Amino acid sequence: MTMQFLFQSFNRRRVKWILICVLLPAAIWLLWPPEPPFETNMFIQLDPTGVPDGLALSGRLPKGTDVCIRGPKSQVENLANQTLHYALDLSRVTLGVQSLALSGEHLHLPDGVVAVSFDPSFLALRIEHEIRKEVPVAIKLTGKPGSGFRVASAVPKPASLFLRGPQSILEPIDAVLTKPVDLKGAVESFRKEMALDLPEGVGVIDCSAIITAALAIEEQIISKKIAAIPVTGRNALYAFSITPCQIDVTLKGPFGLLNKIERDESIEVYVDLKDLKPGVYVRRATISVPPEMTLADVSPELFTVTIKP
Repeated sequence: MTMQFLFQSFNRRRVKWILICVLLPAAIWLLWPPEPPFETNMFIQLDPTGVPDGLALSGRLPKGTDVCIRGPKSQVENLANQTLHYALDLSRVTLGVQSLALSGEHLHLPDGVVAVSFDPSFLALRIEHEIRKEVPVAIKLTGKPGSGFRVASAVPKPASLFLRGPQSILEPIDAVLTKPVDLKGAVESFRKEMALDLPEGVGVIDCSAIITAALAIEEQIISKKIAAIPVTGRNALYAFSITPCQIDVTLKGPFGLLNKIERDESIEVYVDLKDLKPGVYVRRATISVPPEMTLADVSPELFTVTIKP
């Protein structure tokens, strides 16, 4: 009898503690005030997908939309630190202009968090036929090379690409430009990998293509006139005079070298008087110029030489 009483008493206590463990948390949960809803605005990126084959989205699509998010403050604040994406399903679009409503169904939000509103709430889309076209690549240049240098050539590799895009945008395109190449101060040739400057909605069919710009920079060839260079005589056996006694020469050569030319040291002009006896003669002058220079013009070309007895 005593053992049965103890067993019943133990069971009653066990049931009592089970009830306490179950009912107490439930009572606390029911009595505890719920966390008030919290709202905030977030910018969510649009990811358009599923455009049917043969069609293309024309015009500029917004990068994203402002969405008002509502839910428990802790969850909403946690979402604010994440990058959310809106899956914009375009698999049912047809040719022409149409309006597409944005809704929270395409947002992957935690339980208890909802999208209250979108701004904008509708997207106006223009759908066109997609075409493909091969166009040449052109390198866009900005800035100027270093003083005395010029761009001898700008060659892209590959020279052309196949593009795809809306008919109204791609059809008028005769060439596709690269992003600008800055030439500021360049004094030597170089190569550079370049990105393309493509219109909205136009893409390269071979996305793995790497555009390389080969820029050939060379020194400018310029002309420079040097005036009043004395004309001398050589190998004379008698006294002589040369009229006129000076000459103007125009040289052509690399910018850097030509600008360093000094008249008295670099250019020599003379008339060879060897074996000339007294009398009056008309002769051309011999003009010696530095290497890498060419003689573009002289004035005068003929000189009167008077050999005195």
